[in-house]
Amino acid sequence: MQNPADAGPWWTVSLYNNGINNNVAALAGGGITLQDALKVDIRNNTVANNDSTATAALAFAPGSTNESTPHAAGIVSRVHSPGLAFVMAADVTAPIPADWLVFSDPDLQNTSSTTTARSTG
Repeated sequence: MQNPADAGPWWTVSLYNNGINNNVAALAGGGITLQDALKVDIRNNTVANNDSTATAALAFAPGSTNESTPHAAGIVSRVHSPGLAFVMAADVTAPIPADWLVFSDPDLQNTSSTTTARSTG
C-alpha cells in the first residue's frame, strides 16, 4: 500500500481563470463543491451570485418539515467519505485561496411559506 501522505501519485484537480456565476444548488455550494478531492489547485477565479436554496431533503433537520438549515453558496468543501477520512487521517479538503474573487453568494433559508436570504457572504 502506498503512503497516503505522499501526494505524488494523487490526481490534481486544477481550476484556473473561470467565472463561476449565477448558479443554484438545492443544498450547498452553488459555485464550487469539493468532496474527496485531495489535491486541489484553484486560481484566478471569480465566484459570484451563486445561491444555496436549502430546499434539498438534507437541508432539513430530522423531524423538521417546515424550516431548513442554511448552507454556504459560493465555495463549499465537504467532509471526506468515511473510507478516505480513515486512510488520510483528515476530515476535509482545504484549498488555499490564490487570487479568488468571491462575492454575493447568499445562503438562503426555506420555511413552509418563504425562502429568505440570511446573508450576502
